[in-house]
Amino acid sequence: GIWPSNGYLKFIATQIQRRIAAVGDNVYCLLGTGEPISILDGATGEVLKCHENPVNTQEMAYAAGILYVAVGDPFGERTSRDTDVRLLAVLASSGETLWTSHVNDDGGYLGGTLAVRNQHLAYCTKTGIICADARTGEGHR
Repeated sequence: GIWPSNGYLKFIATQIQRRIAAVGDNVYCLLGTGEPISILDGATGEVLKCHENPVNTQEMAYAAGILYVAVGDPFGERTSRDTDVRLLAVLASSGETLWTSHVNDDGGYLGGTLAVRNQHLAYCTKTGIICADARTGEGHR
């Protein structure tokens, strides 16, 4: 399991809550800590496909057939090394990586902040807000 089931909602780390996306008849999720992203049939729970890449997914967001994934150590843990997080755009149907970007400046990625809408991908670092092009991963403050 990923997290105890008897904890109240606000007790569960934000990034844990951001490891699932229901889209149409499919559910994209992690089946355990450190596991790759799996695609499940939303009606039966049957695993339809398992993407081998990426591993160490901390959170993800879905838009227009693409999963935007933050990969690295969990934010907020004592052992966290969130000064070096990779952001990936992954084709949801096949798992093909479209682009990768490293977030290792501005104090590193701030967990629980990844968001996407249309052609804009936004996230926070410890010192600012980055708005990136969702098609390329290139961004600016």
